[in-house]
Amino acid sequence: MVDCPAPGAEASQRLAALPVWPLLQDREQISRKLRISVTDSCNLRCFFCHNEGQGAFGQAKRSSFTIADYKLIIGAAAAAGVREVKLTGGEPLLYRNSGHDIVDLVAGISSIRDRHQFGLSMTTNGLLLHRYGTALRDAGLDRVTISLHTLDEIKYRTLISPHADRSSPEDIVYAIEHAVKAGLTPVKVNMVLFGRGEKSNVNELTSIIRTCKNLGVSQLRLYTLLKHDLFPEHQRWYRFWDQDLLCDLGYALYNSRRAADEFAAIATGMLEKRKGAIYPKPTLVMTTGKLEVTIEDMETGRFESNGLPDEGPYALRLSAFGQLRGVLSPDSPSIYLQSMLRREDAPAKLQIAFRKAREELIP
Repeated sequence: MVDCPAPGAEASQRLAALPVWPLLQDREQISRKLRISVTDSCNLRCFFCHNEGQGAFGQAKRSSFTIADYKLIIGAAAAAGVREVKLTGGEPLLYRNSGHDIVDLVAGISSIRDRHQFGLSMTTNGLLLHRYGTALRDAGLDRVTISLHTLDEIKYRTLISPHADRSSPEDIVYAIEHAVKAGLTPVKVNMVLFGRGEKSNVNELTSIIRTCKNLGVSQLRLYTLLKHDLFPEHQRWYRFWDQDLLCDLGYALYNSRRAADEFAAIATGMLEKRKGAIYPKPTLVMTTGKLEVTIEDMETGRFESNGLPDEGPYALRLSAFGQLRGVLSPDSPSIYLQSMLRREDAPAKLQIAFRKAREELIP
């Protein structure tokens, strides 16, 4: 941990000297996003993963939806105002249904963009991206976000399930490099910060920022751990953006204790202004060279008084089993879409469902 003394009163007045600004998202912006879990299976299963609120991994042997189903669903969502579609999992590169894989799915979804306007992206652990990257770009995928939580082999082995595929941090670095070369850009990287001492990955911030710069990553997104039913050891591993953690990030960004001190003061002030509020949802954005580094204002219990999970509202979410929700919690209100798909008036019914979801399921 960087030694970061309490900042002076002048630090907050020097905001212009450091590239830090808040990016605010309101309810309308959030309701224009749709995250689709195309599978509940994963070949890594990191110990802190919330699996998009779907419960335990691998309950379904294959996706509940065919390509034709997804085209109907996404067409209705776009007609109801959704403008960003992100494919997630589990691990979306594992999608299989009726002999079709993820490339076929992306091609099918992209084929309706001559009638509907929306961006199409994917969040992945990247381990299979060397097989599919170029084909996904050619099929119509716009960009990818790849998860990279550590560059350390020992820490990496503690992250993933003992039953996961054999892999290493080098495989994920290679996936990022492949994504950039394939043109799935802007490439974004997610890093979840966890733990303290030797088991923490916070001391890797400098090396991961440097790696992202060298690979041509556009944005590094830093998150704290979410509390959920699949993660009983949450408190043991949890870190929030307190003074210590902000100083560590400031030093990784600017390589200066004075700059780290000033950065921590500025960031603390920005986060505190929105503490306890749902909207607008703040994301702090920093720049270092051509790389943007962002952190989100998430803290354990922040939304509990509102009856919401830690994660709060982020996007509409469709599970691999057909539940449409506004937040991660499996206990939150939902609309079941699968029963609508076999109706003659399916497009109209699905549009109504998405309009209702935008109005009622997002807090």
